[in-house]
Amino acid sequence: MEIRILGPLEASENGQPLVVDPPGVVTRIDAATSSVVGKWHFPSASGVAVGDGVAWVLTGDGVARIPATRVSQPLMISLGSTAGGPSAAAQAIAFGAGAVWTTNALSDPSCMHAPCPQRPGNVFRIDPHTNIVAATIGAGFNRPVGAAFGDGSLWVVADSSLFRVDPAQNRVVARISLGQQPVGVAAGSGRIWVAVGAAN
Repeated sequence: MEIRILGPLEASENGQPLVVDPPGVVTRIDAATSSVVGKWHFPSASGVAVGDGVAWVLTGDGVARIPATRVSQPLMISLGSTAGGPSAAAQAIAFGAGAVWTTNALSDPSCMHAPCPQRPGNVFRIDPHTNIVAATIGAGFNRPVGAAFGDGSLWVVADSSLFRVDPAQNRVVARISLGQQPVGVAAGSGRIWVAVGAAN
């Protein structure tokens, strides 16, 4: 059986792949039978990570928490502004060190007409047991576009650089210049892989 997919793919802990098809359909597939066993609809969805027995989906309204073992209504986790501060538009999601991580571009909620001035982005650490943002890491992430967890660290690509975030300290411990604009990052086999676009 052929199943056509258009978006990113992330294998769940129980071996059932999850697919995000634009603009906002998340599909769970039974790898043994190649059949669809779950489907969720969001106004928009752009990424998925799996960890702690849960699928974490990046949506236009925040992070949707979907149990990996059964079909159920997702729990939404808001990434909205606090105390009138900048609102966070999440760009990428990853899971590692017992936490959910999102990289965020920040915008000024008082700006009513585009183009609005761009602010340095940040990283949210979400506690999967409380479903709240437990820590914020800000290190001048301009245009954060990707995140991956590997080798005990969170890796973020933003503004021609690769950042290494130590989850034990919740801070950036290294910055590697790429010389080109990154478009994505992945971790595996003891290595960190970065996809880049045209040279600056």
